[in-house]
Amino acid sequence: MLLKNVHVTHFKCVKDSTEFTIDPDVTCLVGKNESGKTALLQAIEKINPLDDEKTTFDILDYPANEITEYKRRASKQPDNAIITQWELEQQDLEAVDDAFGEGVVTGPSLRITKGYGKHEEWDFTFDEAKAFHNLITSHELYAEERTAFQQAGDLKAVYNILNKKRASGTEPPEEARSPREEAFFDVLKKDFKTRSIRQAVVALLQERLPKIVYFSEYLRLPGQISLDDLKQRMATDNLRDGDRIFLALLSMIGRQPEELESIGEFEPLQRELEGASSGLTKTIFKYWKQNRHLRVHFRFEQGLRNDEPPFDSGYVMRTRIENTRHGVTTRFDERSSGFVWFFSFLVWFGQVRDNFGEDVILLLDEPGMGLHAKAQADLLRYIDDELADKYQVIYTTHSPFMISPSHLLRARTVEDVLQKAAKPGDDDIELGTKVGDDVLSTDRDTLFPLQACLGYEITQTLFIGENSLLVEGPSEILYLPWFSRKLKSLNRQGLDNRWTLTPCGGIDKVPAFLSLFAPVLFTIRCGFVAGVFPCGGRAAGSWASRTAP
Repeated sequence: MLLKNVHVTHFKCVKDSTEFTIDPDVTCLVGKNESGKTALLQAIEKINPLDDEKTTFDILDYPANEITEYKRRASKQPDNAIITQWELEQQDLEAVDDAFGEGVVTGPSLRITKGYGKHEEWDFTFDEAKAFHNLITSHELYAEERTAFQQAGDLKAVYNILNKKRASGTEPPEEARSPREEAFFDVLKKDFKTRSIRQAVVALLQERLPKIVYFSEYLRLPGQISLDDLKQRMATDNLRDGDRIFLALLSMIGRQPEELESIGEFEPLQRELEGASSGLTKTIFKYWKQNRHLRVHFRFEQGLRNDEPPFDSGYVMRTRIENTRHGVTTRFDERSSGFVWFFSFLVWFGQVRDNFGEDVILLLDEPGMGLHAKAQADLLRYIDDELADKYQVIYTTHSPFMISPSHLLRARTVEDVLQKAAKPGDDDIELGTKVGDDVLSTDRDTLFPLQACLGYEITQTLFIGENSLLVEGPSEILYLPWFSRKLKSLNRQGLDNRWTLTPCGGIDKVPAFLSLFAPVLFTIRCGFVAGVFPCGGRAAGSWASRTAP
């Protein structure tokens, strides 16, 4: 099923986010620091998290300036924290039909509401009479038995009728359940004694609800980890975030910490470690363009007595990164923060994918914050190529390079809104975090990443766009579109609309323009090109000096 809409209320800094849509593949929440982006992701995660401890909304998550008043009425009137709208896909409806007969769920819309005090509601269009009829007709009952049950009106009444009768085969037979009724009664006791048909449908849909997994900036693989120390934390259920990534790494080779210690031969262990490192190296460097001379190595060895505790004893698992250009290796967590994040994410996501397949919604909190601008573009490409077709992805950012200009409608603006007082002297009204669906905002800081993204894209299109067609002069700008329109009118191939015609000012200028496509920075002196450029205010003199012939 697909997540369609989200509305967060009364959660941390979010008083009322307003309802906002979720894209079928990728949604980008754009906003400045402290605007409430992380709170939105944390609220969404609680719908169906990996960790059951994160399922409920704690009263301490209630907006701090309203919590005292809420505590007075919380027991009688618990507030909602999140309202989500989902779309049931065809396979979801077919699963319900297979279990409860056709026509039980009559529409694809599903609404899930969660709040404080373990308050949870599932709303969908449900034909209880049809479900009741399907259940009775699906069992081998005589016509008079079926008619009597249908006249009872509902499942609870049928259960009471059968419960008052004696067990099948007892005397006198007229007061006992028939063998057919006995079989039906067994089904009722097993599946419907403590719940209604509607609750049973909810239970089936809950099994099909995608797991919502949250990955933050702080989930990073440690460069080395002591197995003895790790096992102690596992025994006391006191795992750190880095420990979870390490366990995900071990799952890639199908091992648990205690199993590593039990491997008594060097070659089998080394083969498994090399297989994992080789696979990860291929995956990460398919998208990591910053340095192509790196290789991943895993080492499993005894701690040395002079090492820092707890790495001075027992077995230690170390991750090393080799620079093949310089012939040296360094500890993993000494690499750049961007590389560490990207690597850790791939390890973590590999385990999530193996455990849950495509039944996952990914929440990425400030992904690639430590990445170079071009590396952020690589991360966006990874999201589009590897994730978007199979998973719904929701990520937060305040970087213009983490916004795709070709998918600008994916963006939702997030801002902490303060409404000006109506009268002078009155206090401003704090409205809290608001999410904008129309990529518009009254706050310039919130809009800045979107504006910067578009500005960068425009400059790329003007000078080094991938669909720039260099022509000799202005006359081609007139002739080529005319010929193109004429060809299209004859149902022939014309010029693709994606091409941008760029006049060079003469055939001898074409080589100079081609040099702009090289991956180096040039000083552009092109005063012969007519065009309108934003100068950024009155300081136009500096622009004029740059474009002087």
